[in-house]
Amino acid sequence: MPSSSFSARLFLLAFVVALIGAFLSIEELNLTALLMVIVFLVLEFRNAPRLQQIVGTSLAIMGLAAGAYSGTAIQVFVDGGVRTLPFLILFTAVSWLQRPATDSPSLMAMREMVINQPSGRRFIILALAIHALGSALNLAGLSLLSSMVERQKDSLTRKRLSVALMMGFTSASCWSPFYVGIVVVLIAIPQLRWVDVALPGFAFALGIMACGWAYDSFIVRGKEAAPSANIVSPSTLPLSTIWNVCAILISLVFLVLAMVELVGLSIPVTLGLIGPPYALIWNKLISGPDQPHPHKQLTSRVVSSFPGLRSETLVFGGANIFGVGLSSLFSYEAIASAVNSLALIPSMLISLIVLVIIASGALGLHPVIVVIVIGEIFTPEILGVTPTFLGFALVGSWGLSTLVSPMSATTLYMSRVTGEASHVIAWRWNFPIVILATMLMGAILLISYQFGIGKMT
Repeated sequence: MPSSSFSARLFLLAFVVALIGAFLSIEELNLTALLMVIVFLVLEFRNAPRLQQIVGTSLAIMGLAAGAYSGTAIQVFVDGGVRTLPFLILFTAVSWLQRPATDSPSLMAMREMVINQPSGRRFIILALAIHALGSALNLAGLSLLSSMVERQKDSLTRKRLSVALMMGFTSASCWSPFYVGIVVVLIAIPQLRWVDVALPGFAFALGIMACGWAYDSFIVRGKEAAPSANIVSPSTLPLSTIWNVCAILISLVFLVLAMVELVGLSIPVTLGLIGPPYALIWNKLISGPDQPHPHKQLTSRVVSSFPGLRSETLVFGGANIFGVGLSSLFSYEAIASAVNSLALIPSMLISLIVLVIIASGALGLHPVIVVIVIGEIFTPEILGVTPTFLGFALVGSWGLSTLVSPMSATTLYMSRVTGEASHVIAWRWNFPIVILATMLMGAILLISYQFGIGKMT
């Protein structure tokens, strides 16, 4: 429709203006991009799902009401809106990368190898494969392997593989710069760098998958029906295919991290600069010399998908306005006094925050809302811990809350794939693994703090 076409081009223009504004630190461009986003949301609001309409609007209204009470309503709106722009840049960059990922022959060959794994090792290999693909390709990696679940006739097998997919995919949010969780935490804790939480986050991601594999092996797997006779033993991938897959994933991650760590750019800006040209080059290599103008076809596909980002933009915008508005009600001294009155050691406070985030996710509240509010109100200084300690707790609990949330994008996607209700997947299938992983995180936080790791000096 013409309106959708206009919205798509408007979103693209907002992305370009926001990217230039963030790269050059020009406030006027940020405000211009914000105005474009507002117009985009007005045009696309009626097309957003009703739940996202209610959540995004309610959060924005509550944030503005808090700002009005403190006399800073306009400032709250502007600050919250501008803080949404990095997420717009991230969403757009990931959209570019998803398109060639679904057309890559090497990734499709890897997909077939993973899909045809025998019953004994399907769970862990599927979890590790989606973790690797998702860490660089985000949702494109998940969509590549979800057909493995769709083809299963046995309900228990379908459940096991769905859990493996979700567990491997969401655990990557504990460390991958291509996930919105990392970006939210880095924005919530400005003094934190990606490299500070990448290694502990990756280690905890392996811990989540270990918890899931142990639960599946000792509790669930024995109940599965006998493996079907038509499962094909996987053939060994050719060396050229392995090289191509590694080249895709490693080169993309290396380029992003090199610019983040060496040039000092933020992750959203880096992805915004690298994502589109990388996708165009990748698409050209896939298309070959015989297909004319592959860049035009890719650009058309990507831009036409932008109106579909209306829900994410609305919810993240509302969450940012709500977080900024809520923080305007409290002074640093009042918050510090309230925290001190609890008389809890910092590691216990952080563990309590982890439980709040996970419980909120289980109740359907998106982790972006809780994490942004915590970042605005509870600083590392108030909690008495280092930014790295708090950052690790936030990225770890983000991944766990996504697993147990019936409203997360990953759970809703798997609900469509499996035909099961989202609350069944979140509360029945994933809940035992989340309990085990939460206990693991609590133990890590308490023990590491006892050994002096994370203490504010």
